[in-house]
Amino acid sequence: MDSMPPRKPGSDAPHPIPAGAHPPLEMLKYYPQMSLTERDRRWRRLRKLMLFAILDALLFFGNDAHSGWGMSNMRYMFQVGSQLGAMALFPLHGEPVVWHGSLHVCRPIEPHLSRQEWVKDFRIRGGLSSIAEEFRSRGLNKGRIG
Repeated sequence: MDSMPPRKPGSDAPHPIPAGAHPPLEMLKYYPQMSLTERDRRWRRLRKLMLFAILDALLFFGNDAHSGWGMSNMRYMFQVGSQLGAMALFPLHGEPVVWHGSLHVCRPIEPHLSRQEWVKDFRIRGGLSSIAEEFRSRGLNKGRIG
């Protein structure tokens, strides 16, 4: 078994995740799943609409309003239903990113990675500054966003 790197006492940094750690996929058997073919169909259709609207990316906002109805678009596009709300960046080109939850919920492994196969990049919600940084890193800071 790999040993974990030491953590400095008093550090606010999260405990490191051991190299090679991955989410258990056992739960996929028990959660209803839409196929990757269905994901591709939905994402392809949305990207065609984005081309017509001359959009470089979409920013999704989901919340816990009305017993989870505020997450409808997140569930439809990403198979993510979080009781704490979520945000997602859906670019015209490239993979989407979903921000949700807090550190104690998403460590050591992001729970959505065990429950769905549509999205691989989940991040802990860090406010609009973390989203803005992702836009900059992808060159979308001067793009058209919907």
